[in-house]
Amino acid sequence: QGALAIHLALGQLTSAEIAQISAIVLLDDPAKTGDGREERLGTATGTAPGIYTKKVAKTQMPNELSSRTVSWCNQFDIVCAPGIGSNSIPHTSYSDTELATLGRWAADEIQP
Repeated sequence: QGALAIHLALGQLTSAEIAQISAIVLLDDPAKTGDGREERLGTATGTAPGIYTKKVAKTQMPNELSSRTVSWCNQFDIVCAPGIGSNSIPHTSYSDTELATLGRWAADEIQP
């Protein structure tokens, strides 16, 4: 899970390293929290925690990166919105249009 690797790596960075990050894009984020301040796209409820958050530990996005982060999670995705009715189909069904939206968001953050 790339999104989980990003969350864990961010906790290891210095303030100077964090300042160099222009944009963060998270897809199917297992470390999604219900109280995150990043921009959230997709059909999952904003308060749904990811599977890593539910079962292992809560990770916190550095405050200064919240406004430069977008997270996309669709309802019933077993990884980023686990719960009753969740399964693997939404997790493997993100469309090219959804992915292109994330790419455009990141490009706009890097060069508005």
